Amino acid sequence: MSKVHEPLVRIEWLDSEAGQAGWEYRDELEPLRPVRCISVAFLVDDGQQYKTLAMTVSGAQIWGRLAIPACAITDLRRLSK
Repeated sequence: MSKVHEPLVRIEWLDSEAGQAGWEYRDELEPLRPVRCISVAFLVDDGQQYKTLAMTVSGAQIWGRLAIPACAITDLRRLSK
């Protein structure tokens, strides 16, 4: 079995919140606020402008990539070396 080289991380980040699909009355609008997200995954690209996570790593293959802009990250902790 091959060893996984990508570190496992816990990352907190802010994502967008969208309004309802369809028309809304201005006087009935509720404020939209960013949504706090927490992901635990393998860090496959530790760039300055964004971090790319992979949900699953199996040998030479990865599955479930997600790129998060660095400006949206509020906390990043390595869970493995």
